[in-house]
Amino acid sequence: RPSATKRYPKEIQQLPWYRRTPVQMFIGGFVPFSAIVLQLHQVSVLCGGSTAIFMFGYGIYFYARSRMSGFLQLSFFIGYNACICYAFFLIFGAISFRVSLLFVHHIYHNVKRE
Repeated sequence: RPSATKRYPKEIQQLPWYRRTPVQMFIGGFVPFSAIVLQLHQVSVLCGGSTAIFMFGYGIYFYARSRMSGFLQLSFFIGYNACICYAFFLIFGAISFRVSLLFVHHIYHNVKRE
């Protein structure tokens, strides 16, 4: 003989704090925000521009290995190297900022579409 079943199943008990609107609003906003912040942390201005710091360090290494000597050669080499590395820092930083801006725009555009 088959077992008797009820027409409407019993509701599964959930935690009462989870059902409250402020908690659902917090979780609903926190999850996408944290995903975007973690992605932007990897693609921010300083991370893109940090390549120029390594370029400047290699320039110092190159000067130490070369046969240049004297204060004037040192000051010109370090000065021009610093200017070029600063320009690269700004270029790479601007590129990484633009990419991160497009990334955030793309994510919010797709979220808004849903």
